[in-house]
Amino acid sequence: KAVVSTQSTGDGVQQSDASFDNWRQKAAIQPEENFRSIAIKCTNTGGPAGILASIEDDQGTTVLSTDASWKCTSDPEDGWTDTDFSTAKLRATCDNILDVYLDGVQQSDASFDNWRQKAAIQPEENFRSIAIKCTNTGGPAGILASIEDDQGTTVLSTDASWKCTSDPEDGWTDTDFSTASWQNAVKVGDHGDSPWGTIGEISPDADWIWLTGNPTTIY
Repeated sequence: KAVVSTQSTGDGVQQSDASFDNWRQKAAIQPEENFRSIAIKCTNTGGPAGILASIEDDQGTTVLSTDASWKCTSDPEDGWTDTDFSTAKLRATCDNILDVYLDGVQQSDASFDNWRQKAAIQPEENFRSIAIKCTNTGGPAGILASIEDDQGTTVLSTDASWKCTSDPEDGWTDTDFSTASWQNAVKVGDHGDSPWGTIGEISPDADWIWLTGNPTTIY
């Protein structure tokens, strides 16, 4: 079963076609002349699964078709059908309670208090700093995070090079704050390790990190 949205403005416009629930027949939709994006959702109800699509211009020339360069997910963020939706995201979680600051501005996400779910935040294009606070309320502790660009390439992920402390100075969220006196993080697990498993689309290259001495809260 397929759901297709095409956008010529800032809002995703859901399309309809009698063939959307019959894979043996193609759905044919005429986009607006200046459409900017296509968003597709497909649900497999059993057996083989797949999406097959193409767009042809007025001359019958294929200008776009499904291939391995298409970006997909099984866990979409809000606004995934919007024209200005970007796959460039900071994706993060922590065990247990997460706070995130981008260029000193505190962010919000419904998943900040649920380590089983990733938080997904879209940074400004030229952001300069990330500051994270995590409070462990019992059991294993760790922070896991990565940033991907529009091409899906991981440009930053948590590892033992990250600077951390359990006793931050004033202004620790500021863009120009220096962490030179802070300790290096300690890797406590790979992404996918027990007890956490795989968390959303956080990069598989990201490490779970914490601090030596197992403090309750780290920054």
